[in-house]
Amino acid sequence: MATGKDWRYAVGGNQHGPLSLDELRSLVSSGQLPIDAVVWRSGMSDWVPWQQVPELASAVPSGAGAYAPPHYVGAPPGSSPFVDFLVFRRMIVPLIIQVIFWLGIGACLVIGIVGLAQGAIEALLVLVLGPLVVRIYCELLIIFFRMNETLTDIKNELVRQRR
Repeated sequence: MATGKDWRYAVGGNQHGPLSLDELRSLVSSGQLPIDAVVWRSGMSDWVPWQQVPELASAVPSGAGAYAPPHYVGAPPGSSPFVDFLVFRRMIVPLIIQVIFWLGIGACLVIGIVGLAQGAIEALLVLVLGPLVVRIYCELLIIFFRMNETLTDIKNELVRQRR
């Protein structure tokens, strides 16, 4: 059993903590920890739904109907990455954007070094500003995907609250 503030929880990809076990239990018992939250502490191999942690599941008030197992719109715990890919639970474009970023950085370096070897002073700008421009471009692309994920999370939460 943990005694320090070594617990973390995540909801919709946003991490919170560190918290003590007592603080986390208090969130569970007061109904403030969402049913789709996952928890982790050092020593655990992966994030797990808080209901699977005996120390937290025991903090659920008896007769609390709001603590039914969650209906997962996203990836349920233990789902495989291949299945997530096939049913579009996870977007792959952010990963592709990271690849584009590194290819862009490589291109800036190659163009800059070749340009400097040929005596072009503009190549220095490519070396200095190129990676910054590539980073900003990739971040803008990722923002669109994060907006989509956030709006989907909000929609799913609203649907869940209506049930």
